[in-house]
Amino acid sequence: MKIGVTILAILFASATAAGDDSCFPYCYKCNVIIIDGKSKKVVAETDFKPLTAEEELTHKIVKVPGTTANVHASVFFTDESLASNEGADSIKLGLAVGRNGRGEPGGFNNAMAEVTLNNFDTARVMTPVYTKNRNFVAVLTCQAPSKVEDSGQ
Repeated sequence: MKIGVTILAILFASATAAGDDSCFPYCYKCNVIIIDGKSKKVVAETDFKPLTAEEELTHKIVKVPGTTANVHASVFFTDESLASNEGADSIKLGLAVGRNGRGEPGGFNNAMAEVTLNNFDTARVMTPVYTKNRNFVAVLTCQAPSKVEDSGQ
């Protein structure tokens, strides 16, 4: 547990901003949605293309409508973190809920996953967002580039 919190802290503390045109060499697609717990409707959504170079972090903040809460989504590509039969390249996904623009990676409302990058297709993490009057679910989903995009067609 301590290692997970430490990794989240590193991810969120060293965040860099990324534009949607900075996805060289491959354009992975990520999406953050906020779902209202009562109505089950999407109340906020943002799409982005994370930086895909080695040891690059992309960080997005999504405001939870009608609250002081923010969802901090992070995507981090690395080449030495997850030893597997497919290689050590991996992608880490992180979600943390904060108040007034601050991330709280050590809090209870966070989620983190790491998956092998070779043969990667789709990964998702979800975490609850608790507020005084309403509850939400935050979801971060990332997908690999399609074979058509990879071939340049």
